[in-house]
Amino acid sequence: MLPAVVPTDVSMPVLATVACPHCHHTFDMEYVRLGALAPCPSCKAPGIADIPRGGTYPMRDYEMTFRSFMQLISFEPYRDKVGPFMRMMGMIVLGYDEDARLERQDGTPVDPLEAHLELQTGEQSQRDIYQVAMSVWR
Repeated sequence: MLPAVVPTDVSMPVLATVACPHCHHTFDMEYVRLGALAPCPSCKAPGIADIPRGGTYPMRDYEMTFRSFMQLISFEPYRDKVGPFMRMMGMIVLGYDEDARLERQDGTPVDPLEAHLELQTGEQSQRDIYQVAMSVWR
């Protein structure tokens, strides 16, 4: 059973306590950025910080992690659902798996993290991409 969704203010970031994969320093990171490459504030090494074993994933509203967003745009069986949504948002999804990428409709490359954060900052777009995800993950 999925957790209940309680409407809240999308402008207030939800923080998750994560650990550096290199030095294991724990720090807070925005939930929507989980799965994105970022430097550790302690050792400065770039890595993909994650929730430590035994930690908890904060859940609020329709927020989605970057890791989940990348799964949506890179996994071929999901393309029938996510492709039309991304086109409505002015972007085209190209490639699959580790070759997945985004472009604006004029061919300009779009950084996937920037696209994800853009979707997560709008209440309606956040809800819409969440609904797309639920349509393929259920």
